[in-house]
Amino acid sequence: MNTAPERVSLSRVVAVNWRGFRQFLDLDGNIVVAGAFGTGKTALLDLIQYVLVGGSHASFNRAARGRASGRTLVGYCLCDTNTERNGQSHYTRESGVTLAALEFT
Repeated sequence: MNTAPERVSLSRVVAVNWRGFRQFLDLDGNIVVAGAFGTGKTALLDLIQYVLVGGSHASFNRAARGRASGRTLVGYCLCDTNTERNGQSHYTRESGVTLAALEFT
């Protein structure tokens, strides 16, 4: 008896306080990630990469130019503004909990 292997699919992305995301993204079937410049396409892909391979192997936002190309895990979690104040990176949030998770079915 030949049975087809079961398929594993990404069904949900949990992105709470990851850059500008504050939501659960339910996925079904094929997905297209599209949007204008600066809308979070790469931030979403970086979240998926971070969860799959971990922080020591992640290389965030490699396609970005300028200050965004140096984005870090802290920058994603505290929502960096790509600006400095008194020589220090400036973030939208001072602190808080970030949830980044993937659900597969």
